[in-house]
Amino acid sequence: MKPRLLLAWQRLLLAALFLLFAACDSGGEALPQIGAFDEWVTDTPTSQNLDAEILSRMTVALRDGDYGEVHSLLIARNGVLVYERYFRDATRDGLHQVYSVTKSVTSSLIGIAIAEGHIDGVETPLLDFFPEYELFVEANPQKARITLENVLNMQTGLQWNEWSTPYTDPNNPTALLSRSDDWMKFMLDLPMDTEPGTVFSYNSGATMLLAGILKNTTGRTAEEYAREKLFEPLGIERYAWREGPNDITNTGWGLFLTPRDMARFGHLFLMKGQWGSRSIVPPSWVDVLAEPVSTFGDGTGYTYQWWLMPMPDGSHIPYADGYGGQFIFVIPSLDMVVASTATNFTSSTNIRALLNAFVFPAVD
Repeated sequence: MKPRLLLAWQRLLLAALFLLFAACDSGGEALPQIGAFDEWVTDTPTSQNLDAEILSRMTVALRDGDYGEVHSLLIARNGVLVYERYFRDATRDGLHQVYSVTKSVTSSLIGIAIAEGHIDGVETPLLDFFPEYELFVEANPQKARITLENVLNMQTGLQWNEWSTPYTDPNNPTALLSRSDDWMKFMLDLPMDTEPGTVFSYNSGATMLLAGILKNTTGRTAEEYAREKLFEPLGIERYAWREGPNDITNTGWGLFLTPRDMARFGHLFLMKGQWGSRSIVPPSWVDVLAEPVSTFGDGTGYTYQWWLMPMPDGSHIPYADGYGGQFIFVIPSLDMVVASTATNFTSSTNIRALLNAFVFPAVD
């Protein structure tokens, strides 16, 4: 038998043994998971009780641009990838900048670092993580009251408004931060605007502080820590992550992933941080996402660097949301993950509307 063919048979045999073990380990009921060798199991929508005709209509709408410049849309149910479409010359293996989806990934690293004992807890004052910076705390005692949890929830109280100007404007605070030669000092020197823990203010620079926290507590950059503790266990091998001065990983918007690996990260949260027999993200960290800390006029919420979408029954589902139409929806009630990429930088990609129009109605 040729070596390549022999290897293929070996992989099939090991995959069968893997699935058999998973079924036995769950008392005879197969656990939802991606499968052996970290490859997605793929099948038809009907195999997981989804209406293929409705999803076909969704494909037409996406292809025709009804939801803007969408490049990919993936649906996984019960750990099976049942819908995978690419548009506008996008490909399955192409890396896509996921922008603020980076924030949700970074949040998971903080949860892992707490579980490993590198960080005492979310109540830790922010300034405790940065003793190397000479801060004038006495001049502004509010700053001493900022906690790690305030950073995670975008309630730092720091003076920052990145939604007041376009991201392409050189005066946008994200642009000012990017041009500085010390991102941590730039953020820590900002004046205070409100009392910490009281007002939500979307702050990509605050998320950048998480990179400094990870570096100072684990001794590794956020990218190095993610590679060891998150990406390698998940089988994510192809990614890119921009960094700034002083070996600070761009945890605000700098990560590049493939659409399949975006769905893989969502599947991890669908499984409450469990990957096969291994716990990667603490279940308690995932459970926090059930309720919003901040709630807005349309019912949307925010918690720990994730957005929360309101559902008709009053519950919320967490989703990572990146500039231009990058999304990862985690829908526990349907055992489903939906991931998308797009380049809608001048218009909104209303994937939430697409879920309501096609995905949810397709569920049998």
